[in-house]
Amino acid sequence: MIETAFRLVDRLARWAIWAAGMMILAAAVLISVEVGLKGALGISLRGAEEFSGYLFAIGTSWSLPFVLIDRGNVRIDTLYMRLSLRARIALDILSLLVFGAFMLVLAKTCWTLLVTSAQLDARSTTPLQTPQIYPQALWFAGIALFLVALALLLARCVQALVRGAPADVGRIAGAPSMDEEIDRELQAINQMTGGPVSGPAGKT
Repeated sequence: MIETAFRLVDRLARWAIWAAGMMILAAAVLISVEVGLKGALGISLRGAEEFSGYLFAIGTSWSLPFVLIDRGNVRIDTLYMRLSLRARIALDILSLLVFGAFMLVLAKTCWTLLVTSAQLDARSTTPLQTPQIYPQALWFAGIALFLVALALLLARCVQALVRGAPADVGRIAGAPSMDEEIDRELQAINQMTGGPVSGPAGKT
């Protein structure tokens, strides 16, 4: 049950990260065109700044679930890697709990804002008068998916401990080791080139 739900969320997160990348790229292109036209011809694209802000905010929230699942967030792991397995497990689970508590507060605030915008028919203070419920709903969707992913990661960690596989907790929620990072890069190279490249442990 947990693994089935996790695979679904993982698939959604992978789709969302591609969409997020396209949004952030579109925001960058939009701003670049706006700056270029304004500098060369004195022409300003109507709503370019507003829509690029929406795209960046939504793209950022939609990228969060994949980064969490892929363990791609930045961590200071100099001390972490020197700790015992039990200490690392405790820190991994604690980090998920603290992160989850922070994101719950953020999600509650976002939801309150979204509901208020819907009730008041809030619109942007720009000539476009964009209804705020639309970008805010898309922004909230990324945060909601992140929380679902985090809850499933916690459930998988507990499941690993119950079945007597504590080392799996690190592979689920821990900071990647140097060897894991190298293997990831080599796997990416293999996918691009189609040729086998050996990893730290002689793996391809």
